[in-house]
Amino acid sequence: MSKIVQTAGRNALGKFAPEFAHYNDDVLFGENWNNQDIDVKTRSIITVVALMASGITDSSLKFHLENAKAHGVTQKEIAAIITHVAFYAGWPKGWAVFNLAKEVWNDGEGDLPYEDPAMRAHAKEMVFPIGEPNDGFAKYFVGKSYLAPVSTSQVGVYNVTFEPGCRNNWHIHHAKNGGGQIIICIAGRGYYQEEGKPAIEMKPGDCINIPAEVKHWHGAASDSWFSHLAIEVPGEQTSNEWCEPVTDAQYDAEYTIDLSTLRPTVAFPHLPENTHTIDEIHEMDAIAIDQVVIGSCTNGRIDDLRTAAKVLKGRHVAKGMRCIVIPATQSIYMQAMEEGLLKTFIEAGAVVSTPTCGPCLGGYMGILAEGERCVSTTNRNFVGRMGHVKSEIYLASPAVAAASAITGKISCPCELK
Repeated sequence: MSKIVQTAGRNALGKFAPEFAHYNDDVLFGENWNNQDIDVKTRSIITVVALMASGITDSSLKFHLENAKAHGVTQKEIAAIITHVAFYAGWPKGWAVFNLAKEVWNDGEGDLPYEDPAMRAHAKEMVFPIGEPNDGFAKYFVGKSYLAPVSTSQVGVYNVTFEPGCRNNWHIHHAKNGGGQIIICIAGRGYYQEEGKPAIEMKPGDCINIPAEVKHWHGAASDSWFSHLAIEVPGEQTSNEWCEPVTDAQYDAEYTIDLSTLRPTVAFPHLPENTHTIDEIHEMDAIAIDQVVIGSCTNGRIDDLRTAAKVLKGRHVAKGMRCIVIPATQSIYMQAMEEGLLKTFIEAGAVVSTPTCGPCLGGYMGILAEGERCVSTTNRNFVGRMGHVKSEIYLASPAVAAASAITGKISCPCELK
């Protein structure tokens, strides 16, 4: 967002009331309006509502109506806003503001040009455009898709949008070296599936790394629009192979998993997918550890803390063990304190931190030295993620992490006496 600069105060009152002009231009607009905690569109709407509720319908309100329009408020949105506020602030005020708004907007101005209301709503959820119908690749899709180029130089980045139920065919990204694709969901809900594996649900913020030579498909859920950024990973001799369509039977497939058969699993260095079950670990030499991290934004929910506390209650961490507990949020921290979980952690010899990224990103508090090992409930264990490049991170559940803190080696709660 470009910085908002205001000079109206100095232009009108610079000599007559310089202090007022300073507060208007430098503080109200210079500092408050440039604060990033609220986006400018929302701030514009709040200002219009406040002025309308106060009965101010002069040139200052028209200025803020124009400002709202400049920051993306459409004619339909401002009409809905004024109507809503009129019920609370008074019908005459609504009439007065509508008279000004009609001088700023034309009928339908700024609204998204999509007939389907669901498509319009989906478009408003994201900052990237939906783009044009993806006719060039339509034969490789079931249903209708749209394509909007974001970057066509250096690295190709495209916004691909699927109507509900739309999906592309099975396909493979070939490459001699490198290659593949990264997809990041930016709006709606959809699925990604590799051949031979269950489908993975994707929601905004979810990222899938697709290696070269992996047969897969992706598309929208049956009841939701879906948009993802498709990022081309550079490689040598890259090409795409389009295969058969995803059948309705495959798209609607249901998988039943007997959770009672699942075994505690640990991700070994240096990739989250480098996993071994606790049974496999029991067949290895004991893996001694120096530190345990429970929580952060991943596995720091109240249920996670309860699970860890249940394992640690009445026990103590191993001698020399650093055990750090990090609730995900302040509200979870407060709830854990009220439930007595923090007392359990402290009595067990753990350190309880306020919510922070801290050790997870290798910033502070629990940084690993050369040769040290950590069992962590966070979600990354890349080389050097938590400190020295020759340290090791093992990713595990809160229960396994807590048990490991007690024994001083990677352990399952079932091993505790």
